[in-house]
Amino acid sequence: MIGGAVGLSDATDGRFRRGRLQMGDPRDEGSGGPTAASTPAVAPRTDPEVLRPLGDEVHFHFDSKLFGVPGMWFAKTADLRQAAMYIPMGDFTACVPMPTLMTNFNVRPGSNDHRMLRLIEDGLEYVKRITPGERIPREVLDGTASWSVEDKHHGLARAKLVLRLARLTGQSARLPANLTDLPAFGASDDAGVLVTEFLQKLPAEVTAGRDRVEFTRSAEALVHETSYVEALRDKMTFLQKIYDFVGGARSRFETDRDLSDEIVMMQMLMRRPRNDCRVLFVEIDKVLDDVGGCLRNWFTVVERVRATRNALHKVSVDWAELDEKWQRPPVQAEQLAPLLRETYRFLALRYSGGAVWSKR
Repeated sequence: MIGGAVGLSDATDGRFRRGRLQMGDPRDEGSGGPTAASTPAVAPRTDPEVLRPLGDEVHFHFDSKLFGVPGMWFAKTADLRQAAMYIPMGDFTACVPMPTLMTNFNVRPGSNDHRMLRLIEDGLEYVKRITPGERIPREVLDGTASWSVEDKHHGLARAKLVLRLARLTGQSARLPANLTDLPAFGASDDAGVLVTEFLQKLPAEVTAGRDRVEFTRSAEALVHETSYVEALRDKMTFLQKIYDFVGGARSRFETDRDLSDEIVMMQMLMRRPRNDCRVLFVEIDKVLDDVGGCLRNWFTVVERVRATRNALHKVSVDWAELDEKWQRPPVQAEQLAPLLRETYRFLALRYSGGAVWSKR
């Protein structure tokens, strides 16, 4: 959305405080809050007391031999409610939730291993799996993203900045006619020239008491940070695609009453993550449309942009395996049915309070 701008104080409401962004069900605003499993959320910034002893260390290094067991890893439990250690033991894998691990293995508070486990809890908000020795996600260390974007997303973020600056400065007539390829325009030298020109014409109420050089730096940083949001806007279309495909599959399984009922429930459950993500995009667009406020209050805005980025990325990571399977859905009904049931179990576990409704 480019238009309908609101002030930063309006868009940055009670759901965003100190790096935490939580979205409720947009169909039930004010209902008392969402459940943990169904909420795109960003954990608060890692406790400085945990980060400070690390110094230049950027990897998960443990002291105890327990964390050197071959093949072990850390991930969220199946209900996504807590971190756990997973240890392969022959034909099965042991799962030790983090509180049990801390207590039963006498991990002393303040020790290096205790710090590493706390960092792993934070790190699993951004990656699906962590093994000892891996690099600590940058989101935990300094708030930047540990993944990269394509050039087209950077170009799109820059083009949107140009459009917002043109509207703010009353210079829309300076924009090229028939702007149909925003990423290509944003990557062009013309876009850079216009950004420089428009920044020189910012209203006095925006620039009052500030060095204009600050606004150039803020504009460059804004493009960089929002390019991740544009990449995720592109990526998250998979939710609608799966929703549509699932709906279309119902007619193929009308004679299978159980699976047909599960398909109906799948569509109901999918509305939650799909709508939550839509709200995240709408709200961050409202913040960014107030481009003057963004440039003037950059340090506040960057926290909001990164929180939105992390919330969306968390959904993307959680859905990654299913998304890959749905990229090329099976054609034959006997192969499609298992994927539908897997998707149903995935949705029920995360978005229905953990109950899996099935007659099977």
